[in-house]
Amino acid sequence: MTAYLLPHLYDAFYSHKDYEGESARVTELVVERNPGARTLLDVACGTGKHLEVGGVLIVEPWIAPDAWIPGKPALLTIDEPDLKVVRMTAAGRRNAVSIVDFHYLIGTPDGVESHFEHMELGLFTAEQMMAAFEAAGLVVEHDPEGLIGRGLFIGVRETPETG
Repeated sequence: MTAYLLPHLYDAFYSHKDYEGESARVTELVVERNPGARTLLDVACGTGKHLEVGGVLIVEPWIAPDAWIPGKPALLTIDEPDLKVVRMTAAGRRNAVSIVDFHYLIGTPDGVESHFEHMELGLFTAEQMMAAFEAAGLVVEHDPEGLIGRGLFIGVRETPETG
C-alpha cells in the first residue's frame, strides 16, 4: 500500500503522523497476545510462517468499500526550503477495486520534475477480512478504530487453547 514510486517523499507527506504512538500501540497489542515476543517483523505481505512459532498478525486494512469516494480529488503539499512538492490524486473505482492515480510536481534547487503513479487496491468489508483470516486458521479480533480510523485486525494461529 505504501510502495511509493517516490519513497523519499513519504515521510515528508506524512510528517504529522504519530509514529511513536502507533508503535507503542502495536507493541501493546503484540505483548497482550504474546508476552514472550522479542522481535517484530514489519512487512506488507508474506507467507505467514511467523504465525506457526506463536506470532501475532496485525493488519491495518485499506479503506472499506462504503468509505471509498471515487471522483473526489485530493491534494497534498510539501513546502520546505529546498523541496516543494504537489501531489494531486484522482480516485476511481472498478467493482471492488479502488483506483488511485498520483500526479507529482517536485521542485528542488536542481529544477522541477513530474512523476506519475498508478495503484489498484482491493476494497474489502470487515466481514470479508474476518472471514479470510478465519479461513486461514487464525483467531482474529477486529478493532474498528485501529491506529488511524481504518481499523485493525489482530490474529493468532488457532491452538487447542484458543480454539
